[in-house]
Amino acid sequence: MGSNQSSRDPRERYYHFGRLVVREGEAVSIFDNNGSQRVVFGASAFHVWFSEVIFLKRFSCDEQSYLIIDFLDGRKEHRRGPAFMFLDPCAHKDIKVERSIMLEANQVLVVYTENTLEKDDVVTKNVTRRIVRGPEIFIPQANEWLHKFSWHGTVIAVSGKSKGSITGQPGDVKTAHAVEFTKLRQLPDQMYYTVRDLRTRDDALLTLHIMIFFELVDIEKMLNETNDPISDIINAANADVMTYGAGRTYEALLADSSGLSEISAYPLLTMRMQSIGYKLIKVVYRGYQTSSQLQAMQETAISSRTQLRLQADTQRHEQENLKNRLIAEEEQAVYKFSQEKKAAEHKARLLQLKADQELAAARAKNEA
Repeated sequence: MGSNQSSRDPRERYYHFGRLVVREGEAVSIFDNNGSQRVVFGASAFHVWFSEVIFLKRFSCDEQSYLIIDFLDGRKEHRRGPAFMFLDPCAHKDIKVERSIMLEANQVLVVYTENTLEKDDVVTKNVTRRIVRGPEIFIPQANEWLHKFSWHGTVIAVSGKSKGSITGQPGDVKTAHAVEFTKLRQLPDQMYYTVRDLRTRDDALLTLHIMIFFELVDIEKMLNETNDPISDIINAANADVMTYGAGRTYEALLADSSGLSEISAYPLLTMRMQSIGYKLIKVVYRGYQTSSQLQAMQETAISSRTQLRLQADTQRHEQENLKNRLIAEEEQAVYKFSQEKKAAEHKARLLQLKADQELAAARAKNEA
């Protein structure tokens, strides 16, 4: 990265006369008695007469870094690495080493460039905007700067430090300017959101939890239409959920809660996201919370309904069992009757057969 001379070189002093050796990779600034300056780069050896010698600080950077050079005349230059440069006090105000910006896939930068135009001895300046997409190793020029995003999000403590998150946590509170960044992600994302103080038609107070899945599809439209899309998303979602709940009673809202997972329940959110370059993928309803008194009443009502349903199921099963038993008894009686009838008919046929045989024998005897 960068390297400076940490201790004063004994060769750096005022010379009445003497021999000076500048090694390879070094540079010195020599000031004569009349104030003029000359820079000598190593390797070099020469005599110095009545002059002040100052060794220049060396700054270097690798392939993934760059030098920021501030000149005394106000100019600024960015030099891509690998490179090195000596800080000349008569030409430079400062030299810094900065890391390049590493862009991964699905990451973009919004870069602004100040352009100078000269026409008919009239100098005009304008600013243009472009989008740099990853993967890329980006180094801004001296006349360029990056768009800094500052969005709503959740402040999360990680290892004792505060960190902003768009996704957040269940039940969190979205805070303005919680998420600040320059690398914009262009891929499907999701966000927890909690709608508080929802009043139903029968004046019940609820807190609803949802999860919003979305994707940035048009960066230019987003930059032109909003400076905080997360704020627009949560405000539109809040309005849709409030409208959904205000038209229903408490019981009806709980019965129709599955409708909160349908995109059709969020017309304002869908329209607003389309207007700022986003696409609404889906919304998932994650449950609700209410006051302890209303929750206790709801649990009591649920318990009573469950008990009544179980009792009704028990009675229905008992009636079905009785019906089945009566049907079985009736079928058994019919079967028993049919068996007795068959036995009686069989006995009658035997008696008839016996009588016929006796009659035939009597006839045969008479004839004989």
